Amino acid sequence: MVYDKKAIDPKLIQNYEDLAKPELKGKLLMRTSNVSFNRSLLASIIANDGEDKAKEWAKGTLNNLARDPKGGDREQARGVYEGIGAVGVMNSYYIITLLNSKKQSDQETAKSLGVIFPNQDGRGTHINITGIALLKSSQNKDAAIKFIEFMLSKEAQEILVSISHEYPVNKDAKPSKEIAALGKFKEDSISLNKVANELENAQKIYKELGWK
Repeated sequence: MVYDKKAIDPKLIQNYEDLAKPELKGKLLMRTSNVSFNRSLLASIIANDGEDKAKEWAKGTLNNLARDPKGGDREQARGVYEGIGAVGVMNSYYIITLLNSKKQSDQETAKSLGVIFPNQDGRGTHINITGIALLKSSQNKDAAIKFIEFMLSKEAQEILVSISHEYPVNKDAKPSKEIAALGKFKEDSISLNKVANELENAQKIYKELGWK
């Protein structure tokens, strides 16, 4: 989560659940409900807290939106910087994308944001993943497996994350210096299968509540 350092006390937003607090009425910026990032976030809340609490959270965040959900992650950051809202939800690597932009306005946006990894005293921060898989129809299975193994190696992971600014899945690989500067955090260790099983339910809840 990112926030306007001049407008928000970070103690107010330490957990995802805090995004539904009445104090954030008209201050929250998020993407549309059909974006995979938002579906997976709500699915993780269902998997961790149960459907009733997740629906209550979704309703609370909807009530707190400063505008209709729209735009990508960078637009949420810019919205906070421009004062449209005071709190945004986004993937961490987009902060670095803005910081490394050739546009001075993007750099200023990134530098102005406070960054919080939510739920550090509990289950940890929700993680989105970039995956790699082998097709059953592969005609070069052995070569494909070798490629996957290489992509998971320390060498390849460090090359990849130096470009994408995502966190490496290989624990021996170092993140980019920009991502490392954001600090270490506890990640949600819940089974991704459990989260995936709730994706359809998450979309159903968003639709029922009228999320755009």
